Amino acid sequence: MEITQRSLQYLRICRLLLHLVEGFVAVSLPVMFNHWKGIGTLSLLIIVP
Repeated sequence: MEITQRSLQYLRICRLLLHLVEGFVAVSLPVMFNHWKGIGTLSLLIIVP
């Protein structure tokens, strides 16, 4: 029973972290994209080739 309880706790923590990461990405990605649109495309053009 101890092992299953611990694994359930780990699953719960992982799920919580995943939700936090999803929320952070959902919020920060559009902001960063809008902020770095011009510079980002330029750097992509420089880095990719």
